[in-house]
Amino acid sequence: MSQPAATPKVVAYAVLTGIGLLAAVVLGDPAIVALAAPFGFALVIGILTRVAPLPEVGLCLDTPRLVEGGKATMTLELSASATTRRCDIALGLPLGLSATGPTAWSLRLDEGSPVVVEIQITAAHYGRFSIGPVTAKVPGLFKILERSGEGGDTLQLEALPKAEALRTLARAREVRATAGDRLARRPGDGIEFAEVRPYSAGTPGRLNWRVTARRGEPYVNLRHPERSTDVILLVDTFSAAVLARQVRAASGLAAAYLARHDRVGLVAFGGALHWVEPAMGRAQLERLVAALTATQWHHSYAWKSAETIPSRALPSTGLVIAISPLEDPRIMNALASIRAKGVDLGVIETIGRRPSKTRSPAGSLAARLIELERVGMRDNFARRGVPVVGWHDGESLEAPLQALAAWRRRARGRVAR
Repeated sequence: MSQPAATPKVVAYAVLTGIGLLAAVVLGDPAIVALAAPFGFALVIGILTRVAPLPEVGLCLDTPRLVEGGKATMTLELSASATTRRCDIALGLPLGLSATGPTAWSLRLDEGSPVVVEIQITAAHYGRFSIGPVTAKVPGLFKILERSGEGGDTLQLEALPKAEALRTLARAREVRATAGDRLARRPGDGIEFAEVRPYSAGTPGRLNWRVTARRGEPYVNLRHPERSTDVILLVDTFSAAVLARQVRAASGLAAAYLARHDRVGLVAFGGALHWVEPAMGRAQLERLVAALTATQWHHSYAWKSAETIPSRALPSTGLVIAISPLEDPRIMNALASIRAKGVDLGVIETIGRRPSKTRSPAGSLAARLIELERVGMRDNFARRGVPVVGWHDGESLEAPLQALAAWRRRARGRVAR
């Protein structure tokens, strides 16, 4: 139990009492004592009066996890061992969380009658937050003394990135042997029809009776087998301005690819490097979302290259989708190195909002120069077989994904590794 501590009123009342007594002696006027007496009386009574103990505080959340923009209810329970005329309670919320109501109260607590307060908390941003403990103060008589301290446990709240539901996805050029939703280019056992071919020893497929009867020789139907692919999401963490957008985009892509039974991995490349190896299933989505939620910007001048990424995090037969503003030379050098290793690569370039049409001549010229520089950079990547599609702030991710898929369809079979 915390001991009562003196408040600033102790010094103030003591000074006023001393000044009044001194003035009465110097001026020889006993009436001045009457002016100082109330302050001295309040000081003595306040020090001698017992201060009520701090209440017991209990905190709980109805859910430890929500999606950013969602709400959680936190319950605050106060139990006093003695009647407390006034107890000041304050709850501090970390940046990124907000409450729909007040977070500070002055309450009367009765012995044996717990007080319950419910607080609606909204997560404005994804991340992991610590809530609590609660700061409690119980003032004594005339607020001369007070007890203060912290109560309640520290609660952890995880706000997951809000992912956009995606329908268009770019497919990898190579598939794996395991079953999935991607059609393999080579015929085999599957559902999707591929072609009719004359039968020869070892040709898979079922006999096509109509074509066989018409041609007088056996023909078989070939089908595309459904296979899974490896997809690696490479998130650029060098830029803090667009990191939140990139995390939300990676979260949506991970959920969409995993729903199609692909193996999905993650590489966060920037000031700090961390990765999640490719895997399938609901558990993998939980791992990816947890890793994305913990992704933060770290300032660093150290030179980072693709050699720092483990080979098991970048399968050579998979598709790497990089999400980056392409502003830091380290990420562009890493992407060039990844492509040089023969890895299938596509880039979603995160760009700010489209500039306003009402600009000064100098502003228009600067915007044109920046755009020309971006066009040159995209052409440089395109010559290496790497599509770069722009994604403006405020636009849906569906548009750049459609552009990425269309570029890869046009370039199929014409891009050298």
